[in-house]
Amino acid sequence: MCGIRWIVYRESECPSGTAKVQNGQDAVLASYAKCLEADLLAVWRRVPKKALLTSNIDINARLSAAETASFDEKNPVSQRKELWIFWYGDKPDDVFKRLVSPELKEVTDISGTWENALPYEARTLLYKALNNLIER
Repeated sequence: MCGIRWIVYRESECPSGTAKVQNGQDAVLASYAKCLEADLLAVWRRVPKKALLTSNIDINARLSAAETASFDEKNPVSQRKELWIFWYGDKPDDVFKRLVSPELKEVTDISGTWENALPYEARTLLYKALNNLIER
């Protein structure tokens, strides 16, 4: 089990607060689908943004600061997506370059190995990826 490793890719910050979509496809979901086709153990999730939503309608004028912060944490539009990929052994860089969209950036402070300890967040997402694989 000590050979399990993972890498996290996150979509870049979008000033409009909407998901970044190119060629009609979401970069995270398209990369996730490619990983599944290549039989990689992968999972995606939404992560709340820390920035406030900006839109044509002035939400801040109608809501207090606490209500706005609560809205931002729960609204899927104001959340970015992450792609987590798990593997065993050496990192297959060439495979990741081929499967992962260039719009996604690696999050180096979250990526890691089991040898350094397996944080709760990585454990739960590894379980989710295994469960998805079993269900397929």
